[in-house]
Amino acid sequence: MSIPSSLPILLAENKQSSTEYEEDLCQDALSIFLELQKIIDQSDKENHEAILYIIKFLDKYPFPTFVNPAFLKLAEWFFGNNLIARNTLRSTILKVFQKSSHHLIRLNKATCDTALKKITMVLYSNDPTARILTLRILGYMSQVLYDRVDIQHSVIQHVNSTNAEEVNAVLFAIDKICERSATFANNVIDLLISIIQDNQRSPTVKLRTIKILRHIHHTYPLAEKAIQFCKNLLNESSNYDERTATIFRVLTILSKKSLVHVSSHINFLFDNLDNKSQAIQYSILKDILMLTKSENTLTFFQPNHVLIIFQKIIDYEEEILKLKALNILYSFTKNKDLYFNFLNQYMDQFQKLFQFITHYNYGIITCKILAKSIELYNDASYNNQFQDNIMTSLGNESTKLLLNQLINELQNTISSKNYVIHILQSIIFISSTSSDLALNVIDQLLTLILTNNSEHNTLLAKAIIPILKSTDHIENHNQYVLKIIEILRKENVFSISEGYVYIFKIFNLFMNKQNKISSENIELLKQVNSIINSFDKSIIDSWDLFRISKSAMLNGLYPIASCTIEKIIPDVETETMHCWISCLLNISKANSLLLENNLDYITGDKRDSLNIIYSAIDYLRKAHLNIKTLTTIHFPRDFQDWYIQLYIDLLTNIKSSYAILRMPYPRNSRLEYNIENFCQLAHKYDFLSHAYFDIDSESIIYLERLKLICLILAKYLQLFIGTDNYSLETNASLFPLMIAFKEKSTNNKYLPLYQLIEGLTNWNMKSDTEQLNGILNVYSFILNSVQYIPPFFFKMCTSIRIQVSTDPYWNPGEVKDLKYDENLILKIDGIIQGLNLVHSSNIKYIELVMIQSSNNIYDSHKNINIRYENSLILKNNSNNSKNQIIGTPKIYRVELNKSFFSMTCPILFPKYEIFKNLMSNGNMPTNFNMHAYVSIHIQIIDQEGIVWNVGPDLQFQVEVIP
Repeated sequence: MSIPSSLPILLAENKQSSTEYEEDLCQDALSIFLELQKIIDQSDKENHEAILYIIKFLDKYPFPTFVNPAFLKLAEWFFGNNLIARNTLRSTILKVFQKSSHHLIRLNKATCDTALKKITMVLYSNDPTARILTLRILGYMSQVLYDRVDIQHSVIQHVNSTNAEEVNAVLFAIDKICERSATFANNVIDLLISIIQDNQRSPTVKLRTIKILRHIHHTYPLAEKAIQFCKNLLNESSNYDERTATIFRVLTILSKKSLVHVSSHINFLFDNLDNKSQAIQYSILKDILMLTKSENTLTFFQPNHVLIIFQKIIDYEEEILKLKALNILYSFTKNKDLYFNFLNQYMDQFQKLFQFITHYNYGIITCKILAKSIELYNDASYNNQFQDNIMTSLGNESTKLLLNQLINELQNTISSKNYVIHILQSIIFISSTSSDLALNVIDQLLTLILTNNSEHNTLLAKAIIPILKSTDHIENHNQYVLKIIEILRKENVFSISEGYVYIFKIFNLFMNKQNKISSENIELLKQVNSIINSFDKSIIDSWDLFRISKSAMLNGLYPIASCTIEKIIPDVETETMHCWISCLLNISKANSLLLENNLDYITGDKRDSLNIIYSAIDYLRKAHLNIKTLTTIHFPRDFQDWYIQLYIDLLTNIKSSYAILRMPYPRNSRLEYNIENFCQLAHKYDFLSHAYFDIDSESIIYLERLKLICLILAKYLQLFIGTDNYSLETNASLFPLMIAFKEKSTNNKYLPLYQLIEGLTNWNMKSDTEQLNGILNVYSFILNSVQYIPPFFFKMCTSIRIQVSTDPYWNPGEVKDLKYDENLILKIDGIIQGLNLVHSSNIKYIELVMIQSSNNIYDSHKNINIRYENSLILKNNSNNSKNQIIGTPKIYRVELNKSFFSMTCPILFPKYEIFKNLMSNGNMPTNFNMHAYVSIHIQIIDQEGIVWNVGPDLQFQVEVIP
C-alpha cells in the first residue's frame, strides 16, 4: 500500500498566515496521524515509507496529544500485535526512535509504561537480531529509563551473550542510560570494571566499555573511583595507542564534569606530554585543547602551562603537533589575566612567534594570536602595565611583512590562490586591531587593485570589507572614495563580476560613515550612478546588481540603489520577484527624494517641502502595495509590511504637524492629535523591534532610533503647546538618550540623535519664534538624515515559530458557555520551532498574558498592540476602553523544556467584575448574559529580561450566563 499523495502536501511547509495556521493545526495533525495508522494497520506488507513519515509528523506536530499515541502505536508495531513483526520492520521503527528520541520527554507515565512493556517483551525472543534491535531502542529511550530498575536489570542480563553484536547493543544501552542516571551508574560500575579486567573479552568490547566510564561522574565517590581505575589502566603493559588515548580522553571528560579533579588532571596531562608516542602526544594536546575551550576549566591553567605550550610550539618538528599547540595558545588568550601574566613575564619568548607569520599552515592561527595580544595591549585595563609599545611595533612589522609577501605572490606568475587567501586572512586579523593600521592597509590594497590587473583582485576587494567594518568613524574618506571611483572607471580590473560587488560594498561602507548625505557626497553618488549605467551584462549581471543595490540600501545610499534596481527590472521574469524588486525600488526612490532635496529651507518654502514629503509617502504606499501583493501570491512578510506602514505613518504625521505649525491661527488642539500619534508610533516601533526573536542587533538599533525620534518629536510638540491641561511628563525611554547626551557618550545607538535632543535644552528661555524655528529645524534634520533600512527587512521570514494546542480543543470561531464564577481550566501545550537556528539557551522562560474583556480589544491580524507592560489598551485615557477589561490581566510564566512548554490557565468571570462592567453606563441591564472575549498573547523572555513578542495571539469567545 503506497503513501497517498495528500500526505507529503499536508507535511509540507504551510504558507498560510499565522492565524490560519494555528486554527488548522490540530485538524491537520489528527488527519495525518489517522491516515498513517490506517495505511500501516491495513497493509498486508511492510510499509517502511509510511512508518518513516512519523519522523516528519512528530517534528511538525510535537505535542503530547500526538506524541503519546504515535509512540504507543510504534511500540505495538514493534511487538507485532496486528502484523507480522519482521526484523526489517523493527529496524525501520528503530530509525524512528533514533530520529525522534527528543520527543520522548513528552510521554506521560501511562503511555511510557505500556510502550516499554510491549518493547521489552521482545527481549525474551529466541531471535538474537530482534533482541539487538530491542536493546538499541531501549538505549534511545534512556531519558525515560533513568529510574526504571526492572528494565535496567533486563538490559544488563544480556551482557554475557555469546553474540558479539548483542553485547555491543547492551553496551550501547548501558552507555545511554549511564549518561542520565546516577543510580544506574553506581550499580553498573563494578560490572564495567569486571568486563575491562576480563581476559576472555575482546579488545573491542573492552575499549567500548572504557568509553562508558566517561559518564561515571554523577557523584564525587563515583568519579574518584572511575578516575583511579583509569589511571591504573594506564600502567598496564598490554596498552596500545588507541586504548591509551581513549583512557586519557575518559579521564579528561571525568575531570571536566566533576571540576574537583581538574587542577590535578591538568598537571597530569602536562606530565605526560613528553610521551614517546606521537599519537599519544597529539591525543593529550587534544585533551588540553578541550579543557581550554570551556570557560569553567580554563581558569585552572597557570602561566607555567602557557609557557610549556609555547615552548612546544617552538620545539615541535611535526606540523600536526605544532598546529595543535598553536590552537591551545590561542584558546589561552580568552583568559585575559592568565595570558597577560604570560606576556608580561615572557615577552622576549613571545616574539619568537614572528617567524610563523607568513607560514602557509601556521600563518593564520599565529596572526589570530598576535591580534588577540594587540587587543589586550589596547585594553585600558592592561595597557598601562605593559613595559613599552612593543605590541604596536609587532603589529606594524607583521602587517608590513604580510603586505610584502602578498605583493611578491601577486607578481608570481604561478601564484597559489589558496596562499593568497591565507595571507589576506592573516592581514585581516592583525589590521582589524587598530583603525590607523586598518586604513593604511585598505589604502595599500586599493592601490594594488588599481595598479595590478591580477586575477586575485576580487580577493583583495573582498578582504577590504571586514577590515573597513572594524574601523571607527572616518573623518576624511575622500582619498579612498576617489580611488574606488577610479577603479570602477578602469576597464578589466576584475576577471569576474563579483569583484564589482565587493568594490561597491566598500564604497557604500565608506559613505555610511556619515549619517547625513552632504552636497559633495551627492555629486559622488551621481558619478557612481553614471558608472553603473555604463555597465552592460558582460561586465556585471542582474544578480550582482541586486547585491549592489541591497548593500546600498543597507548603507543608506538610496540613489545608488534606485539606479541599480532600475537596471534589474527589465530582466525580472517572475511576478513574485517583480513585486519584491518594485518594493525595494519604491523605498529607494522615497528615501532618495528626501536625501537629494535639501530640506534645510523647510522653514521658508512650505508648499515645496510638503510636495516632497507627499511624493515620498506616495512611493512608500506603492512599496506597501507591492508587499501586500507579494504576500497574497507567496507567503506573509509581516516585518516588511509593518516597517513600511510605520514609515508611512511617521512621514504622514510629520507632514500633518508641519502644516499645522505653519498655520497662523491656534493649533494646540490639532497638535495634541499629532502628539498622540507620535507616542503610538513610538510604542509600535518598540513592539516591532521585539516581535522577532531572531532579529539582528543592528535592526533593533535602527528601530529603536525611529522610536526615539517619535518620542523626541512628541516632546517638542508637548513643550511647544505647553498648556496646563496637557502632561509635560518625559517618556522614560528618552532618559538613556538624555544621559548619553549629557555624558558625551559615543554609543552608536544614540550618537546620531544628539543634535535632536540638544534643542530641548533651555527651551523655556526661547521666544515663540525661536521655538517654532527650532522644531522646524528638527524636522529638516530628520528628513535629511539617512534612515537606514534594517537588515532584517531582507529576511524573507522569521525562523522562530511558536505552535500551540489547547485542551480542551477550542476553535477560535467557537463560542463556549460559561457561568458566573465558574472555572474553565484551559491547558496550553506549545512548541518552539526553529530553535536550532538561534541560541535557545538565551530563552529564560515563556510568558503568557491573558486579558478578559467585554469587547474585541485588539485586531489579532495586525498583532501590533498586544504588549501588556506598555499596552495602548491599558494606557488609553478613554473610560470606555478601560471598562472593556474584566478583572486584572493575568500573567503566567513557565521555563522551556528543550523546545516544549506547557501551562494551565484558569478562565474565570467573577460576578462582581461583570456587574461592575455592566453598570459602567449607569443603568442596571435587564439581561445579564454577556458576550466576552479571552485574548491570549504568548511571548519569550530572554536571559536579560527582554520581552520578545513573537506570538502567537489566541482569542476565544465566551457567552457568560447567570
